[in-house]
Amino acid sequence: MSLAAALVSLLSLAHAGAAGFERPVLAVLAEEPSDAELAKAEKGMELFESKRFADAADVFEELWRETGTARYLFNAAVARERLGHEAIAYVHLRRFLGASGLTEEEQSAGERRLRELLLRTSPLRVALSPPPPAGTTGSLVFTYEAGDRPPIEVDIRTFASRHQPGAVEINVEAGVWLVESRITGARPADGRVAVLEATPGAVTLNLTADVVPVQISVGPPDAIPGATLRWTPQAGGEATVIPASQAATLNLVPGVYTLEVTAPGYVTTTQRAVIGPRTEPLTVNLLPTEAIGDEPKKKKGNPVGLGLGITSGITGIAGVAILGVAASRFQDKSGAYQLAKPADVIATSDALRINLDVQERGAGLLGFGLGTATSAVLTMRRARPRAPWIEAGIGAGLAVIGGVTYGVAVRRSAASINAKDNWLVAPEGDAPELALGRPATILGAMVLGAGAGLVVGGVVKLAVGKRRKRENNLSLAPTFTGTSAQASLTGRF
Repeated sequence: MSLAAALVSLLSLAHAGAAGFERPVLAVLAEEPSDAELAKAEKGMELFESKRFADAADVFEELWRETGTARYLFNAAVARERLGHEAIAYVHLRRFLGASGLTEEEQSAGERRLRELLLRTSPLRVALSPPPPAGTTGSLVFTYEAGDRPPIEVDIRTFASRHQPGAVEINVEAGVWLVESRITGARPADGRVAVLEATPGAVTLNLTADVVPVQISVGPPDAIPGATLRWTPQAGGEATVIPASQAATLNLVPGVYTLEVTAPGYVTTTQRAVIGPRTEPLTVNLLPTEAIGDEPKKKKGNPVGLGLGITSGITGIAGVAILGVAASRFQDKSGAYQLAKPADVIATSDALRINLDVQERGAGLLGFGLGTATSAVLTMRRARPRAPWIEAGIGAGLAVIGGVTYGVAVRRSAASINAKDNWLVAPEGDAPELALGRPATILGAMVLGAGAGLVVGGVVKLAVGKRRKRENNLSLAPTFTGTSAQASLTGRF
C-alpha cells in the first residue's frame, strides 16, 4: 500500500460501520508526523489489512508510547477487538476518549465503539482496603490467566470506580483474572477472580502500609540528653514519639509529617518533613534559647516583684516608724485631754486629734506595705492569666471593708471629742469611748492600706502583662524534604 493510500485510510472516519467488526474505524495521525512515524503507521495499516491484528496492535501501541498521540489508541483498540482482547480495547478507548484535541467525529466514533464493547463485557471492580488517602498514586495490573494477551496496567485515579470510593473498575471479557496492586506507600497485593459473561466481578485487595527507614540526627551533642522527636502524620493518625540521638532510625509510612524536636534549654523546632520511598538522612540543629534573645526566666530576674518589694519595704518601714512614735505619745495626749481644765480643753483635744490622725496614717502605710509585699511574693510563682484580676478584686474588697470600719470608728471618736469641746468642761467618763475607737480606726486604716496595696500590685501586673503580649519573640521554622532544606527567622527585630 502506498503512503497516500495509508493516510486516506487512517483519516477516513466517515466509512465506519454501525456495529460489529465488518469495517473498523481507524483514527487520524498527528498533524505533522515525521517520516519515521508515517512509515510505522503505514506498516501498521498493512498488518491490519493482512489480518495480522496482534502485530498491528503492537505497532499502534508502540506509536502511542513514542509520540503520545492518543488517536493511535483507537487503531490499537480496533485491532484488539478483532483478537477478542476486550479488556485491553476498553482501556484504550477510555484513554482515547479522555484525550484532548479530538474532533466531534472522532469523539462520536470512540463513544459508539465503547458502548458496543460494554454490551459484550462484564465490569470487574477491585476494592482497595483500606482505601488509599486522597492524592495517592499507583496502578493496578490485570493479567488474563490464559496467558494469550499482554497484561493491562491502569492508573488508580483515571479508572476509579464511580460507584465505590477507593475502588478501581474496568470492563473485561469472561475468564480468570489476576490483579496486582502497585500503590505508593503500600506493599504489593494480589488477588484472583473468575469473571462470568454478563455478570459483574469483584475482588478485594488488602493493602499493608510499606514503611521506609528514616535516619535523623540531632545536634549539637549537648542538646541530645532529654530531647524528643515527635512525628505527626498530616493525613491523620497517632503521633510517634522517640528519644533523640545522634543517629536515630525510625520506620515511617511514606507521606507528609510534622516533626517537632524539643530539648531542655533549646528552642523547640517544628518543621514539615516529606517522607518518600528514598529519603536522604535528615539533620536538625537546635539553637540554644539564648541564641535568639529568649533567655531562661530564671536569668531574667523579676522586675515587677522587685519593684513591689522595694515599695512594700519603704512604706512598711515608714508606717511602723510613724505608728510607733505616735502611739508612744498617745497616752500623754490622752491623759492631758482627760485632765484638762476648761480653758485647756480645746488645745488638748486638737493635740489628741493630730495624734490619732498620725497613727491612722502610719497604720495605712503599714497596711499598704503588707499588701504590696503580698503581691510581690505572688510574682515568684507561675500564675494564671486571671491571677492579677483576682488579686486586684480581693484588694478592692479589703479596701471597702477597711474603709467602712475606719469611717465608722473615726465618726465615733470624733463625736466623743467634739461633745467635750462643746461643753468646754473637763471630760469625765469618756476614756472607754476613746479606748474602743482608737484600735478600730487603726485596724480599719491598716486593712484599707493593705487592700490598696493589692490593687496597685494587680494593676501593675496587668499593665506589664499587656505590654509583653505585644512583643513578639523570635522563632525559627525550618523545613526539609530529605533532599533540600530551608529556614526562616521571624519576630520583632
